[in-house]
Amino acid sequence: ALNWLVSNKILVINMSLTGPNNAILEASITAAIKQNVFIVAAAGNQGPTSLPLYPGAYKSVIAVSAMDATNHIYRWSNNVDDIDCTALGVNVVTSQGNEKFGRESDTSMAAPHVSVALSCLLLKHGNNKTKALNELTSLAVDLGEQGKDTTFGYGAIYPPKSAL
Repeated sequence: ALNWLVSNKILVINMSLTGPNNAILEASITAAIKQNVFIVAAAGNQGPTSLPLYPGAYKSVIAVSAMDATNHIYRWSNNVDDIDCTALGVNVVTSQGNEKFGRESDTSMAAPHVSVALSCLLLKHGNNKTKALNELTSLAVDLGEQGKDTTFGYGAIYPPKSAL
């Protein structure tokens, strides 16, 4: 799947899966990133005492934890050094098939918010990865300990006011 996305020039790939370290997954992600692709991944929902989960724990991947609408971290979000940022992931409206909608809570609901923000920033900066990533980091609202921390990473990524 990663090869297909890269060959079709998809520049931001969202991954909402977690598990143990996997050499094949790591090699695939490394190859994708060498093709100038961003990988954004859910950090995992094993709770604050969990060991790092992959692919979010790979250093080259942007790992996203989840928070609620009042900026409180989702109680099951992983809380590890690999967290890069946080986004709304609690009580998110989702399509559940059969033309029905429901609400879900987990880091897989948060990661797409960051993927969309990064995609928009890439478009704004003419696909310049460095500028897009620097702006994403500068847009993060620091909610935890000052600077990057294990709960919120660099901070919360919010949708632009025009999207609300």
